[in-house]
Amino acid sequence: MSDTVRVMTSNVWGNCPADAPISNRDDNLAVIYRRYLPHVIGMQEVSPKSRAEEENLIRLVADRYTEVPADTGEHPNNYTPILYRHDVLTLCDCGYVSYDSLNDAGSKSVTWGVFRINETGTLFIHINTHYYWTSDAPGRAARIKNSQQLLALSDTLAAKYPGLPMFYTGDFNCRTAEPPIGMLLCEGIRECRDANEGTPPVICSHHGYPGKNAETGLFDVPAVAKPGPENSIDHIFVRDGDTPVQVLCHVIVDDTESLLATDHCPIYCDMAF
Repeated sequence: MSDTVRVMTSNVWGNCPADAPISNRDDNLAVIYRRYLPHVIGMQEVSPKSRAEEENLIRLVADRYTEVPADTGEHPNNYTPILYRHDVLTLCDCGYVSYDSLNDAGSKSVTWGVFRINETGTLFIHINTHYYWTSDAPGRAARIKNSQQLLALSDTLAAKYPGLPMFYTGDFNCRTAEPPIGMLLCEGIRECRDANEGTPPVICSHHGYPGKNAETGLFDVPAVAKPGPENSIDHIFVRDGDTPVQVLCHVIVDDTESLLATDHCPIYCDMAF
């Protein structure tokens, strides 16, 4: 009998300018989280601005989810938190790493957690990240360094917790065909989109921004999802433990609420192990 875990990645568009308020975007993402109820959610761009909202996204789902604690050191905010279902999981260990290379406001980082499935006692590791973003030569070099640091962390966790599967979520700011992802794939880490046993995705994970109504201040014009999943910069990866992980589905969530919330569609995968 295998355990099944639903893993989600979600860039919430918290690094937004002053004229793009959070407004009702958090409410829409909360609907998505409640609709699909992933066991763990790796978030990106959870900025001080997004946390300052009176009813911010994390508070909106606090009855279901708990944020993994993070010692961010010199950085006052964790932009890459993990939320976990406290009704079905127990957090056993956790940590945080800020990338050493180019790093705007300390927002490019890694949060990780070791979780126990309460019903069966099975353990797994979830690693969530956000890579540097610019398309110039320094940006490309920074993403290479991001992958090097992520792989070093993976090896450390594999040595500390041998045999456990690892799930990686994040906005990697590069496509599968680019070198930073190639570095991960060369180390036995698998892209879940390729291992999907269900219907393959047909859209790209990122797109334009939703539109705001100037009179109401609400976002009521959905972004338009684009074709081309191979152009996605949001990814979920898996590193097998003692037994291979079966990727049952890979879903890019293009529900209306998702397209009203951010410029990245959340993605979830169901993993059996």
